Amino acid sequence: MGDAIIGAVVTDYLYEQYLDLTQGELTQIKQQLVNKVKLSEFAHQINLHQYCLLGKSLKGSNLNEQGKLFAEMFEAVFGAIYLRLKRDFSSSKSWLIERLLTSTLDEVIDLDETDDEYEDYDYVLIDPIILKDFPDYAWAPGDD
Repeated sequence: MGDAIIGAVVTDYLYEQYLDLTQGELTQIKQQLVNKVKLSEFAHQINLHQYCLLGKSLKGSNLNEQGKLFAEMFEAVFGAIYLRLKRDFSSSKSWLIERLLTSTLDEVIDLDETDDEYEDYDYVLIDPIILKDFPDYAWAPGDD
């Protein structure tokens, strides 16, 4: 569900903010904001890696190898945030825009992307109040 909500948030925001862009331009920008590399960057910006226990096969691998996994984790966490906010699209949209989209939008629109996918980030922490009600799945270090 998280990927669908992210896509809807990004589409809605771009449509609101960039009335002068064509449908094709909006689609291209949206694709750059919701691709696995960008979602993985968002996961690292909110320090998601500190909350995740990786299986034995991924422990010690570099960030590029973990990128797809962290992108999927970000989608799941955003879906949980959406549910925690009682499926309030507006609040979920505000959370994503304020914490992540506005800081990366200039980079995407200006196409000033660097070759290094994982440079130094301005970290935006996950709100611990949101995390406190997450279910305990009884995962233990070393579980795959």
